[in-house]
Amino acid sequence: DMCFLILLIWFACGSIVLELTESDFYAEVEDSSHMWLVEFYTTGSQRSVKELEKAAVALKGIVKFAALDCSRQWGEQIAQRHGVTTFPAVRFLSAMIDLEDVRVGPTKKEMMDFVLRAIPMHVESISDEASFHVFQQNPLPRVVLFTQKPATTLLYKSVAVYFKGRIVFAEVRNLPELAERFAIQSFPTLGMLLANATAMVRYTGPLNFDALLEFLSHLLTPADLATTTLTDRPPLSPEPHPRDTSLQETETEPESQLPPVTPDCEVLELEGITFDAVALTEDELLQQGIEVED
Repeated sequence: DMCFLILLIWFACGSIVLELTESDFYAEVEDSSHMWLVEFYTTGSQRSVKELEKAAVALKGIVKFAALDCSRQWGEQIAQRHGVTTFPAVRFLSAMIDLEDVRVGPTKKEMMDFVLRAIPMHVESISDEASFHVFQQNPLPRVVLFTQKPATTLLYKSVAVYFKGRIVFAEVRNLPELAERFAIQSFPTLGMLLANATAMVRYTGPLNFDALLEFLSHLLTPADLATTTLTDRPPLSPEPHPRDTSLQETETEPESQLPPVTPDCEVLELEGITFDAVALTEDELLQQGIEVED
């Protein structure tokens, strides 16, 4: 079952909770575009290591997890700056999300519930040609996800938060004419619109946060994307990504089951696609394989 699979990943990869040094904190966490859950602790305090690790596995690719030893002077100073006076304590830290209360409970359920509430919505919904026309007029680089899911996934929301102010994001649902225009034959399909939105660089790499960050950062160059051509950018990796069926979400509809289309725009393929457990909606995350029981 899913719990067994999570344990296998845990033992295979080791702890995914980073033990912070002073330099780590300032370089990796402070003012980071990533979202972090950090446990502040002291020697002898009753820590929540297992709960942290379970939550870190469940939210892998959405939130980064770390622990900070405040027994040392520099650790105590960092804790004081973040309003931590009793130990252990878990805090949510992100330069991209402004929250009045960043205190987080010590259990996996409390951590996951906090993240579900904390991630804001920076994804536009394209419901018709008019809203697509408005979206394509945005001067920032534009990323579109063609999807059949009724709700925005946590993964997509977290990527939109990370690139806030640098890229705008949207979702397209139930618009077959628009999907046909961009030769969409399976869902989900994500791509960045180029020039006057008559061309799209299609992303077909693994659906996880780090891979999407690499892909989108790769396209964000000092040059104006309005002058970008499809041949300017080579594939990120020559090796195809293996498909991980152990944590795969609902299988996408095979292309053979969809009618062939003739694209009205140029499309650049960049890698083979796999799925990650975090490519789920909030309801699916809570109701399917990743449970939030204490």
